[in-house]
Amino acid sequence: GYISAVRKEGFGDLDIYKVTFNDVEAQVSIIRGIVSTSDTTKKEISAVISLTDAKTNEKLDSRDVIPQSGKYVFSAVPGKYILTVESPGYEEYKETINVYDKSDFVFEIEKNIRLRKPGEVPPTKEPVKGAKGLPVKKK
Repeated sequence: GYISAVRKEGFGDLDIYKVTFNDVEAQVSIIRGIVSTSDTTKKEISAVISLTDAKTNEKLDSRDVIPQSGKYVFSAVPGKYILTVESPGYEEYKETINVYDKSDFVFEIEKNIRLRKPGEVPPTKEPVKGAKGLPVKKK
C-alpha cells in the first residue's frame, strides 16, 4: 500500500511512502481441472498428478486423480509451478503454470488435461467461428 505524509526526512510537503505488510499471508489460488483421455470407452482413469516448484524443483504435492471423474484440485501461493500427470499407457504430461498475486491475482485456475497415447496425433484445433457460424479469417 501507499500513504502520503509530511515527515522531517521528506522532500517538502506531502511525500508518498510505500508500505509493506510483512505479517499478511499470501493469497492462495486454487488449481483445478479434469484429466481425461481420448478413449471415450474407458469409464475410469488411473493417473497421478503432481505440483512441483519450478524454482527449487521440489515436489510440493502429489495425488491420484479421482478415478471416476478424473478431477483434481491443488491450492498454491503465488509462484511458478510445473504440473505433471503420469498414467500407465499414456505419455507424461508437463506444463508450467504461473500463479500471480496482487493486481493479476486469480482465485481459481482451471486446467483440463487430455492425455495421449505414445504416437497419437494431437487433435486439430477447430477454426474460430464468428457470430454467423462462419470461420474468422486471420489478417
